[in-house]
Amino acid sequence: MSEVLGALFALLVGMMYLPKIQSGIATERHVMTDVTTAQQQQQWVSAVSSYVSQNNATLLSTVTTTPTPISVAAVKAANVGLPVGFTGTNPFNQTWAAAVTQPSAGNLQVLIYAIGGTRINDQELGSIARAAMGVGGMIPTNNSGVYPGGAATAYGAFGAWQIPTASYGVAGGSPASLLNFNKGTLTSNYLYRNAVPGQPQLNTMSTNLSMGGNTITNAQQIQLAAGNGVQVGSTYYYGDGFNSAIRQNGTLYIQNQAGTATASLNAGNITANGDAYATGAMQSGGRMTTGEYLQVNGYASAGSWCPSNGLVGRDGTGLLLFCRSGVWTAAGGGGSAVAYCKSTSCGITLPSGGTWDISGVSYAQQAAWNGAAFWINGALVDTNVDWGDQEGTGYGVMTGTYQITVGGPTYIPAWTSWSSAWGDYTITLHATKE
Repeated sequence: MSEVLGALFALLVGMMYLPKIQSGIATERHVMTDVTTAQQQQQWVSAVSSYVSQNNATLLSTVTTTPTPISVAAVKAANVGLPVGFTGTNPFNQTWAAAVTQPSAGNLQVLIYAIGGTRINDQELGSIARAAMGVGGMIPTNNSGVYPGGAATAYGAFGAWQIPTASYGVAGGSPASLLNFNKGTLTSNYLYRNAVPGQPQLNTMSTNLSMGGNTITNAQQIQLAAGNGVQVGSTYYYGDGFNSAIRQNGTLYIQNQAGTATASLNAGNITANGDAYATGAMQSGGRMTTGEYLQVNGYASAGSWCPSNGLVGRDGTGLLLFCRSGVWTAAGGGGSAVAYCKSTSCGITLPSGGTWDISGVSYAQQAAWNGAAFWINGALVDTNVDWGDQEGTGYGVMTGTYQITVGGPTYIPAWTSWSSAWGDYTITLHATKE
């Protein structure tokens, strides 16, 4: 009794796993069918390749841009390597076929496919193409929705190539291969170093190219599609039919090749939507225009020396000053004058009408007794009140200022009197128009 129960239990367990076993067997059958189809495709491709090479001269003289069929019987008769047991029919009951065209003189193109039998779905065609490796491809039915054109285009595995099928009269659901010959030599899906007439795809990448950290050198010209075509780090270089841009998160620097210093930038019009800063001088060969205010921060003192005529500055109150004749002159002042005399008397000519500020310095080379005086235009502007000058330098120095309004060019005298002094005497006068 126990033996019977044990047998029944084993039977029940086996029945539980039966669906999984059946599914595994079905999957294995699919795999074997796909692999067998791919192996046949490789054999057929190899034989057709040998056939075309062997008959290259004849085909070049007869084949046009219209597909010329190549049958299994013709290839077998040529004895170019088909296995003895090759029937010409794949596991899906499809018959292997091929057609050759001559798209340009000296170049033959062969499309290999299968006709009749059971149409293969896109997913299984993909498996067959991968198993066929370098020669794999397919003419889809688009049951997957991935190929909108369906059988209108044949595709190489992994997108290696594409070719329209309209002139071949083929239906979808078939494996496919594409062979290209140049003067009898079979080309491949490898990227060619040299141009092959009529075969631009041999010099065209069909997928992303990784240089593996290596360098591309001696490129004469690099053309990119519009958009963010070049990426360096996180920076993109953009270009379209009208504009170009550098798109980045940080600051743009223009530097020498070593990256150790700034470099010069030559450009046409430059538009800045924000602020522009320069740590050095800014020069313009034309007019500079501002749509708002001009802030002048260079400080100067009216009447003092300035290094270059035409400079613009301001004093502590914000009054604009201009460098004229080497003297900072108040805005609207319109002039300045300087006089120097090695004597106890001197004079300065004010060149135009207006209000003028005159400053003067009187100097005696040696010590002077108190009682000396300094006049500008008859006005006493300074005296020395003690032996020498009140600063105690041991010399006779007097300074003073004088303001006058005149209607036109006017001569203004100045003089000194010394109670007791000897040596050289000088007077310096400096006038600035307000």
